[in-house]
Amino acid sequence: MITWGERQTAGSGMSEPFDTKEYWEGRHAELCGDLRNVGNRGLTPEQNARLVTAKAVRVANLLGTLGYGPGTQALDAGCGAGACTRMLADGGFVMAGIDVSPTAIEDGNRDGHATYRCGTLHEFIWGDSFQVVLCLDVLFHVVDDQAWRDSLANLAGHVLPGGHLIIIEFFARYGQPTSPHVRWRSQPMYEERTRELGLQLEQVETFAYPEEGETKTLMVLRRPG
Repeated sequence: MITWGERQTAGSGMSEPFDTKEYWEGRHAELCGDLRNVGNRGLTPEQNARLVTAKAVRVANLLGTLGYGPGTQALDAGCGAGACTRMLADGGFVMAGIDVSPTAIEDGNRDGHATYRCGTLHEFIWGDSFQVVLCLDVLFHVVDDQAWRDSLANLAGHVLPGGHLIIIEFFARYGQPTSPHVRWRSQPMYEERTRELGLQLEQVETFAYPEEGETKTLMVLRRPG
């Protein structure tokens, strides 16, 4: 069993097919102020705005059903420049965000709606824990399997006892060819890893964002306590 204080890092055998940090920093630098920076590059900025709004509304409604209201402390892991983070902060949640791109973090920090820091999902240490940790359409961009396992452990370790880890993933693509910056995994892989971490799977929901039409999966996981 992995302990809650675990902060594993990838071993010396880990290698990535490309430089993840360089890719995302370059994408945010190219598309600063444009929601295609973390969204769907095949859609217009306006279509991406509709998509991220739908995501924020879905997550806010879910948090309400779980009993979380204004003042809830939440971490948006893989927040990009903070588009969804800002919307949740505007709804009364006390938001923090972590992302690998310094340009994205600089952009997010300009509005003062949340506290942003730069770091990788498998290595960052915030210093505080949160009632809710969100990782929304992000983990399929962790292309190294060990870094993915360590990312889940690190995210779980930042959840307060009794709190929730909420993940949105793209399981429908499992087994299909990938781009260098994505790695499709399956729901059973997630369920096995989160069981190892002692998380309890409370809810699974499939849905499609407007404009995209492809099936995403939302997983609600609770840290016992």
